[in-house]
Amino acid sequence: MSESNKVIPREIYQNRMTAQQAQAAQCQRQHVLLGYFRLALVIAGIVVAWFSFYQHLISRWWLLAIFALFVIAARRHSAVLQRKAEAERAIAFFERGIARIEDRWAKLPARAAEVNAAGTLFAEDLDLFRRGGLFELLNTARTSAGDDALASWLLNPAGRDEILRRQGAIAELREIPELREHLAACGEADFEHLDIAALAQWASGAAPRISGFWRWLSPLLVALTVAAAVRYLATNDGWLLLLMVMIDATITFSLLRTTQTLFVNTERASDSLKLASVLIAQWERQKFSSPLLNEFQRALQLKDESASGALVRLALLARMMEHRANFIVRVLDAPLLYSVQLAGAAQVWRSRHGTSLERWLRTLSQLEALQSLATYSFEHPNDPFPAFADGEPCFEAAALGHLLIAEAKCVRNDVSLAGETRLLLVSGSNMSGKSTLLRAVGINTVLAMAGAPVRAASLRMTPLRVGASIQVNDSLQEGRSRFYSEILRLRAICALAEEQPPVLFLLDELLDGTNSSDRLTGAKGIAHALLASGAIGLISTHDLALTAIEEDAHALRNVHFEERIEDDEMHFDFKLRDGVVTTRNGVALMRMVGLKV
Repeated sequence: MSESNKVIPREIYQNRMTAQQAQAAQCQRQHVLLGYFRLALVIAGIVVAWFSFYQHLISRWWLLAIFALFVIAARRHSAVLQRKAEAERAIAFFERGIARIEDRWAKLPARAAEVNAAGTLFAEDLDLFRRGGLFELLNTARTSAGDDALASWLLNPAGRDEILRRQGAIAELREIPELREHLAACGEADFEHLDIAALAQWASGAAPRISGFWRWLSPLLVALTVAAAVRYLATNDGWLLLLMVMIDATITFSLLRTTQTLFVNTERASDSLKLASVLIAQWERQKFSSPLLNEFQRALQLKDESASGALVRLALLARMMEHRANFIVRVLDAPLLYSVQLAGAAQVWRSRHGTSLERWLRTLSQLEALQSLATYSFEHPNDPFPAFADGEPCFEAAALGHLLIAEAKCVRNDVSLAGETRLLLVSGSNMSGKSTLLRAVGINTVLAMAGAPVRAASLRMTPLRVGASIQVNDSLQEGRSRFYSEILRLRAICALAEEQPPVLFLLDELLDGTNSSDRLTGAKGIAHALLASGAIGLISTHDLALTAIEEDAHALRNVHFEERIEDDEMHFDFKLRDGVVTTRNGVALMRMVGLKV
């Protein structure tokens, strides 16, 4: 791709951001003017009230006209503030997008995502979820459910067919910048926690039901209560009002447990449901050609209404239930049968849509994950989709790079694990690039197995599971040394290779915590066991004795990184070469920092 094409995403973002900045500035001016106008109406209302009620010089109808103008202005003001907030969210999205394109994104404030990666064999080693890690680079979700879906895709490799479907969907989505902008800007909140499990449990639960008799009788009783209140105000005779309040209170408290059960899992969910409805509405409006996106759209379809419309009503019901904590609503709850009527409405909603709620929200979460990957693909047009091959496990990459390293600093290398070569033994001195190469191979495999593009000129591979031992530490809490933690991880990787092949193993400074003899014996055994299980991978070491295992492993190829020392300064080119490293820098490094060796 030519240099001119590389800047297209940045130019598109910059142009759209300029347009949104103009929109935000216009909305700010309207906001100020409408604020002054509303203040003027309040002052005018006070003046008119004075001349109307005390001076009897102006008709009271003018107050109604001023009130009507105030309501219209307030609604207009609210719409302006909504447009301003959406423009500001779009600006923030474009700013972060430009920062990602320019490799400045890791320095920006980021929203922390709660991802449980315990028990995985590569998440911590490949920096998936740390500050400035892969997840932070990719994630553009507006809900916690979208966070969870993207994290799940990174942690759990998909099957070949699903990967290809995701690739098709991502390729289509990256060409729809308007949808990307609308999804980033719409709604009232920047981000919402969306608890799908709790909402699904409520929607499909076997909670006690309010009979249809009470649902139909409640509005009639409320009407009678209001009529009794009017009668009391007119005649000062309150016995009928007292009777109706007693009847309403008796019904309310007799159904209290049922109403509470109907709403226990939807309270405080109104904001997240409202945002979900707005996001789903954006997806409902689109027309897609890829099979996966069409499948997701069908999952959002209803016969008589839209999923977004149904969610709007549920969000309204949840918000009204949240208002029960308000003092005035609490006082009027029994006389107006507030909880009973809302519980009845929620019951009707659940009977119509309860079985669909979880499907809608999980579909939204997967669409958010797809949009995150599509955004990355749009912003990095030089990153291709990997090609998946049949047959024996392989990983063949040309110009493979680490996408968490700025493009200007990233040194790319060809990596080939195919045919007879199933193990690369990477030797080299400290800081020469061995660990970075292993992480680059691993993180691109994770991307490929999630359906995303990769940082390479090309990548041909078979579906692979990753097992890594790169960043294994000791544990004071569990009383384990680094070496013991490492051999436990190696046991888990070997088990994975036997139980769920094929596996791509990435072992950094293998068995560095033991003596040379045990290290050599252990390395030979582990390499042979993994290769016998059909696994492929890389093992790095700065111990040249380990390169001798090539004598017993015909599938192994030695490669290395090297450095040079000029004028007491160490220089690395981070280029991968064939063969065993012939340089070493340990003593030189010790002398450079002042140790007398």
